[in-house]
Amino acid sequence: MLARYDFYRAYGNCLTFLIGQYGTYNVLNGKFNFPQQLVTDQYNAVASALDSATKHVTELEAERKSLIQSHQEQWERFVKEK
Repeated sequence: MLARYDFYRAYGNCLTFLIGQYGTYNVLNGKFNFPQQLVTDQYNAVASALDSATKHVTELEAERKSLIQSHQEQWERFVKEK
């Protein structure tokens, strides 16, 4: 749950930043272009935090699926032995 909290907080920060800069940037080839380097650096910081949080949630989700599969396999072996 903490990882999801971090993700949604980072997502909210990114959206808040983009809303605050609305009208000052344009999107070219799927990338945001800001008129000032300082603003670009600020965007890169919030986007990096979002990327990091997304990766963490993805890793935990993969681990959760692996554990579920492992427990299912152990349960099936247990049932076959009985």
